[in-house]
Amino acid sequence: MPLSYAHSSGDGSNRLFDVPCEYLSKAHVTVRVDGVLVPFSWIDTYRLQTTTAPPSGSVVEVRRVTPRVDRLVTFTDGSTLVQSDLNTSTLQSFFLAQEAFDQGAASMAVTEDGQFSALNRRITSLAAPVSAQDAVTKLWAETAMSSQLVQATQKALDAAASAAQSEASAANADSRAAAAQASKNAAAGSATAAAQSEASALASKDQTQLDRSATGADRVQTGLDREAAAASAAAAKKSAEDAALFDPSSYYTKSQGDARYPAKADVATKAQLDALAAIVDDPWATQPLGVPIPASMGISGTQWPPNNNPRYRYIILTAGQTGAGGYNNGVLTSEGVSGSWPAISASATISLAGSPFNGRQVQLINTSRAFLRPGNGGAHQYFAVQSHNHGVNDPGHAHGGVQNGTASTGRSTSVDQPPAVFSYGNTWASTTGISIQYAGDEETRPRNFGVDYVMRIK
Repeated sequence: MPLSYAHSSGDGSNRLFDVPCEYLSKAHVTVRVDGVLVPFSWIDTYRLQTTTAPPSGSVVEVRRVTPRVDRLVTFTDGSTLVQSDLNTSTLQSFFLAQEAFDQGAASMAVTEDGQFSALNRRITSLAAPVSAQDAVTKLWAETAMSSQLVQATQKALDAAASAAQSEASAANADSRAAAAQASKNAAAGSATAAAQSEASALASKDQTQLDRSATGADRVQTGLDREAAAASAAAAKKSAEDAALFDPSSYYTKSQGDARYPAKADVATKAQLDALAAIVDDPWATQPLGVPIPASMGISGTQWPPNNNPRYRYIILTAGQTGAGGYNNGVLTSEGVSGSWPAISASATISLAGSPFNGRQVQLINTSRAFLRPGNGGAHQYFAVQSHNHGVNDPGHAHGGVQNGTASTGRSTSVDQPPAVFSYGNTWASTTGISIQYAGDEETRPRNFGVDYVMRIK
């Protein structure tokens, strides 16, 4: 199966065709109908529509043609290497290698049995043969067979003419013999004349015998010519029958040869090349299974992983995406959201055949907004504040005590100042400058920025 193009048959009504491969730019994709470029428009990333429907029986080719003269990325000293530039440069080389592989695979190559295979395709633009072992065109074969039939017919006509000439020569010889006999009878009256006439008759008879011998030889040659003409006609007929019986299906196709001689095929298989292409051209195909992956910081233009790729499937860890048209539609069931902010719990059950997590519960952390913490995987902890103490140093703190003196508002502690009879006042009064205030929010959290997570489940 080609890696960079696809062939299909037109039916006179269908205008939609799939693009069978990845590409760097839509400008690198072409559509040909029976080898002629036709205009088209894009329906989506991997589907296009021709302006008119290709005729019934026509060959429709959708092909990627990556630029092979100019590089799409040029690196300079001191520049910053970014992922997009590296991917573009690598994919240009990779796509060109695929297209070269397709070109080689579509050419007449030597198969495992040492023979050339046309892969059940017509060979066009073939020159007329020169040497005995050259391939021939349909026109040359038909012309050659007609020429051989004409030559055989001419030889048969020539042989028939030679036979007629031989018969005439034989008749002429018989006539000469009769004339000799008459001459002999006429010369009977004269011995000399008779002798001469007899000699002449004998000579004429000898010539007649020679003519008869020549006529026999001509008849033999005529028979040989007829046999040669018949053999030539039979050979021409056999050649025409063999040409009519030629069946390309009697040869191995490349795929049949690969299946018949697997031990001799020291090349990469299509499945291996497809797997390599999937790794190189799609970053979502290389992410690990079951790991929350930060995919969006709310930047406009951010794209989620495709949810229609047969090689993998992702889910968005957000509640409310399981309905019709939702990203998680068909792969999550039993979705539940409970509690109130900030103590929200959200989970669902994975339901996807072929997934190693089929039937397992997954936490929808984009909705619960719970932090991820290393260790003790799957364990959930609620809010808590670590136990702690506060020390206080208040320079403005003051205490009132006993006052020396004799007034009735104080009490003396001196020996020479006995206490007064009356003693009262605000003794042992205290003041403090400590003030504890609360200025918090609904939850305890560090400074953060919201990120939406996805998870690969297949």
